[in-house]
Amino acid sequence: MKRFKPLMDFKGDSFLSTIIAKLSTVTDSVYIVTGFRSDEISEYVASAGLRSDNIKLVRNRNYDRGMLTSLKAGISALEHTDWILYHFVDQPHLPLSFYQGFRSQINETKTWIQPRYQNKNGHPILINKALFKPITGLPDTASLRTLDQSVSFRKTFWDCPYPHILKDFDTPSDVLSAEIENMK
Repeated sequence: MKRFKPLMDFKGDSFLSTIIAKLSTVTDSVYIVTGFRSDEISEYVASAGLRSDNIKLVRNRNYDRGMLTSLKAGISALEHTDWILYHFVDQPHLPLSFYQGFRSQINETKTWIQPRYQNKNGHPILINKALFKPITGLPDTASLRTLDQSVSFRKTFWDCPYPHILKDFDTPSDVLSAEIENMK
């Protein structure tokens, strides 16, 4: 991207603010896990007026060891929650209706709920507390795919009508394409 993704502009706001605004309507709390350029995110959250009782920052000091360390840091900061929505910062284009529909998929007989569009798996992912210990016990360089062997891993898919779940923003043209698509 050649720019810091969390603070990039999407439809007049940052990726981060856009996602927080949507998540705040369907979750009790939003935990922002920072690593690279952590101080910059902290300053942005404070200056944008995002800091509140239900928005918390978690610093991942091991971010250079891989993406899984951020999930592990976030889980470690949670004390009492049954579910987390594991979300990447490069998907600000997901519509609010996606989050509302996704949240309604929570099913206590499952521990992993993943959206799927036309038989392709996407993100974000809902993860139940039964998987917190298996996840935090993984080596930092491991993949979440290794959870398939966990006794507590009970996966289900939500066949959703949102192709957005398959797309993240990796280039400036990805952002431009999404903005043009939204104008139609």
